[in-house]
Amino acid sequence: MLLYEPIHQQLALYCRAISKIKEDAEDLMNETILISFQNFQSLKDRKAFKYYCFKIPSNLNKRLMSKNRVQYKPAELWPDVEANDISAEILVDYGIIYKEIMQLPIKTSEALILHFISDLSYEDIREIQGGSLSSVKMRIQRGKDKLLQQFSKERDLKVVLTAILL
Repeated sequence: MLLYEPIHQQLALYCRAISKIKEDAEDLMNETILISFQNFQSLKDRKAFKYYCFKIPSNLNKRLMSKNRVQYKPAELWPDVEANDISAEILVDYGIIYKEIMQLPIKTSEALILHFISDLSYEDIREIQGGSLSSVKMRIQRGKDKLLQQFSKERDLKVVLTAILL
């Protein structure tokens, strides 16, 4: 538990972001915890536990993804945001932005979610996704550029997106 507690919140946000539906996120989180503790003894380096835990939901989600994407409720995507705290318009904007993030290539959307929603460092993302540090930075920058380009015609969404990603 000592290794798990520091990453719980980040992992929960990540599962929530990639699952789209609250109940699926909870199932993904529970499955992640179960698998990580079942296979804990096979972990060679305890320092790798954090990265191992983030790879589990990523791999499970990739396996479960289907072409028929499930509809989601924007308010469910950000657990720290209560509907009373922000306007319905902003929640809809978040939903639109999230939908566009999920249309990006998998590694790009995963990198954006890990960095901006789970608040992981570039180095942490590199450990989870593999590759080099510069490729992680490049994925995040290209993802941000693509999203800003998609929303360039819609000024209000661009303001919200800029506030979220920068």
